Amino acid sequence: MKYELKKSQIELQDAITSCDRCLVLKSMRSGKTLALLDFCMKNKYKRILWVVDSADARDKGLPDEIKKWKFKLNINVDCYGSLKKYAGMHFDIVILDEVQKVTELRYNMITNISYDKLVCMTGTLPTKQEKLDILYNKLGLSLVYEYTTDDAVDDEAAANYNIIIKEIPLNVTKNIKIEYKDKFGKKQIFYASEQSNYTSISNKLNG
Repeated sequence: MKYELKKSQIELQDAITSCDRCLVLKSMRSGKTLALLDFCMKNKYKRILWVVDSADARDKGLPDEIKKWKFKLNINVDCYGSLKKYAGMHFDIVILDEVQKVTELRYNMITNISYDKLVCMTGTLPTKQEKLDILYNKLGLSLVYEYTTDDAVDDEAAANYNIIIKEIPLNVTKNIKIEYKDKFGKKQIFYASEQSNYTSISNKLNG
């Protein structure tokens, strides 16, 4: 089956060409996988490690993409939990899919692998500081390309969407355990409801 890359996929390839530690933020279902497979083929990489976040992606998702587009690549597809078996090995390129799933333990396993180029992809950039520290400070990534869901909608690469906000009343059951020490240093315990705890915190914030 023949394919033709879309503008955003070509832009992605251009963005990672001159970067050795790349972070790509690209919307789901917008062709990240095809763009990277094509990039590997064009650069004639001989040793590729592609890390995914699930057994389904390892056994079906990515292999099906490779078969669909008839790529002939020497590519190892594996899960994050199996990274330790690649310790001491060298790759032309390592691709970390869903890189927001990288933990401190997984990062430590990655440091035992050598590579010429590292490309990390995600459709959801993490917000927790410890995750950002792994990406930017430890892995040394640079955000080189960003293509949001809104961009995909504008390009008609994804269907339009609506955001529905459903308000749910706070629980009034006293099931939240509160522990504190009184002025005599004695531990005190009581139970509060979600509603009363929220009200208490709000009152403190408002002075």
